[in-house]
Amino acid sequence: MLTKTRKTATPQHRTNDRQALPFHPCMHAEAHETVGRLHLPVAPKCNIQCIYCRRDSAAPPDGEDCPGVAERIVSPCEALAKTDRFLDEWGADAVVGIAGPGDPLANPETFDTLALVRNEHPSVRLCLCTNGLALPHSIDALADLGLRHLSVTVNGVSPSVVARIHPWINEGGRIQRGESAARRLIENQSCGIEAAVARGMHVKINSVVVPGVNADDLEAVAEKTAALGASIINLMPLIPRGHLAKADRPSPCIVGQLKARCSQHLPIFQRCKQCRADAEGVPGKTVCTARKDNTGINRRRFLKASGLALVGALSNPSVALAADFKGQKLQVWSCGGLAEAFMPLNRQYEEKTGCTVSYTGAFAAALGKSLLGSAQTEVFAPRVLGLAQKLKAQGKMLRFWPLCFTKYVIATPRGNPAGITGIDDLAKPGVRTVLSPKASPPGGKAAMAVLKKAGVLDGAQKNAVRKGDCVQRDIVDIVSGAADAAIVELRITRLPKVVGKVEVIDIPEKFIPAKPVPFVIGIMKWASNEQLARNYVDFVLSETGQALFDAAGFIPARSEEGQRLVEKYGVKDV
Repeated sequence: MLTKTRKTATPQHRTNDRQALPFHPCMHAEAHETVGRLHLPVAPKCNIQCIYCRRDSAAPPDGEDCPGVAERIVSPCEALAKTDRFLDEWGADAVVGIAGPGDPLANPETFDTLALVRNEHPSVRLCLCTNGLALPHSIDALADLGLRHLSVTVNGVSPSVVARIHPWINEGGRIQRGESAARRLIENQSCGIEAAVARGMHVKINSVVVPGVNADDLEAVAEKTAALGASIINLMPLIPRGHLAKADRPSPCIVGQLKARCSQHLPIFQRCKQCRADAEGVPGKTVCTARKDNTGINRRRFLKASGLALVGALSNPSVALAADFKGQKLQVWSCGGLAEAFMPLNRQYEEKTGCTVSYTGAFAAALGKSLLGSAQTEVFAPRVLGLAQKLKAQGKMLRFWPLCFTKYVIATPRGNPAGITGIDDLAKPGVRTVLSPKASPPGGKAAMAVLKKAGVLDGAQKNAVRKGDCVQRDIVDIVSGAADAAIVELRITRLPKVVGKVEVIDIPEKFIPAKPVPFVIGIMKWASNEQLARNYVDFVLSETGQALFDAAGFIPARSEEGQRLVEKYGVKDV
């Protein structure tokens, strides 16, 4: 939980993060003037009350320019059509996001829209703005969609302050009020930001400066969100609306003083225009002047035709070693669950070769459907062997190799206080279990299937102290000792907030209902430099690369156990 403190030391890791800000118009000063962004107004409902907000989905297009305002709500299909037109005008480096007019995570249309856009435009950079209440429950789905840019509105860290700005919250249909509601909001924001950073997302903190209410709390917001891994903070002067329609805007002097204090902890974004929920184009400019290539083909079509469309830049601009591939680019896609291994691997490869790796991790169904259609990439690592075989049969994947396997284990608190020795113990009276039956696949359903095949599902369900919908959130009960055991993918135990805080017990292979999920990596026919693509794959499959997958909680294909699984389940390119 975020708590208010007054330490002024700047966290050491922030120095490097200042250089790592993505080229996003709401996070990077230079991008703000050149990169187009599109806000899709598909989310009318909200799950909290903000005293400064008046959501308006019938505002004239040239009316108020502020958050919570849109000319009208559009459907996911309309949003996709709007995205198609926008990317044709602004190119593949543009950003497509959802910012309301309510809270995106309180509207199922948000996820429908993001999935449609990702399916049709696999390389597009997606972003989202949220108050963070539903973020812990949504982070897996957002990560699977390949979302890498996230803004979270955090207006305080003290429950008394937050309760004045947000009088009530609605979580799961239950209205909560006062400081207890504020504490819940603060807790969820903290958990959500930490989980987002762990999944490789760039997180920007938005804080509304409300004079006389939260000014003394905002430095603590910067300090604590920096500790959680946020990349940048944006202090937004109050726009008098809603219950504060007669309030005064904070003076530039007051806002400047707050920015100076907050800058001790996080970089400050200075150019925010406090955009509408249906904003389009370059922030602050009402006319979209399309940037065309000199050949007359717009940038998006040119990049699509060449097969080199860039995803959000995760490249490391550090000085690279001299190499044959210096200055070249390589586009790599993978199932989102592999991101924890691929991101450090890509940084090492860039430092080793001077090549820039443009990487995206998204849910396998979206990427697979796209590649079976018209989408293109150069290297692809799917989680489904059948997909690789189908792509090869179509001539789209030239060759593939076994990469790694996932593994399910029993996680207990450090020290294993309940003395769990095997899966049978999860059904014993008094053993407190954590289940996540509604979590996104493969987390929830696979774990339930393991329990069922072991014959302990009923007992484990009776023992459950939590039946959640987010594995990363639910495992907090194991870390804290509030529960005794959970079945999770081994990779979950290697996340920053979990590693070293749990014990792991193996599950016999006979209880795994299907073969361990095999991941492969292949070179696609669109590789502009097949030698570079093969060199990258060789690095992934090298001792160095495979060690990163081992560290992330996977069974490397080149390990002794991995080779056994390769032979047993026939994970080969034949």
